[in-house]
Amino acid sequence: MYGSAYLVAVALTVFAVVVLWLRRGPTWAVPVLVLSLLAAFTIVELDCTSLFVHGFYRLNRGDFTAVATLARGGDVTHAYYGDRLPPSLRHLSIDGQAAWIHSSDAGPDAVSLPAWTGIPDGAVGYAYFVGTRTDMTFDCFADPCRVHWSLGDGWYWLDRG
Repeated sequence: MYGSAYLVAVALTVFAVVVLWLRRGPTWAVPVLVLSLLAAFTIVELDCTSLFVHGFYRLNRGDFTAVATLARGGDVTHAYYGDRLPPSLRHLSIDGQAAWIHSSDAGPDAVSLPAWTGIPDGAVGYAYFVGTRTDMTFDCFADPCRVHWSLGDGWYWLDRG
């Protein structure tokens, strides 16, 4: 999917530069080409994950608090892929579920809301735990994941690595 998007972007850029060169000359075509290359470089090199993670958490902070309450109340069982969240909270997880994940360092468990799941295994996403060290490794559906960012209120972003 990404490959086809890049091909379309390259084709449109080449088309625009050629048309501008033929109709307006190099004084219009060269700046468009430079701006297109600069935009492409910025899109490829800029990692917007942090903006998405923190922004999504801030926008849905009340819903994350509701999931934390469910976890503390024992309403999330220890099924491997988790339990289905109530309909009003399903948007927090890619599969609409909350799952307990285990620390591979014999530390505490965490409730995970996956934002991405791999095939056949693996996940990254939000996790809720209280009073743990952030240097721990967790089992995110058979792939190791670690805390990358603290979001507040006991919520963290877990990513591969």
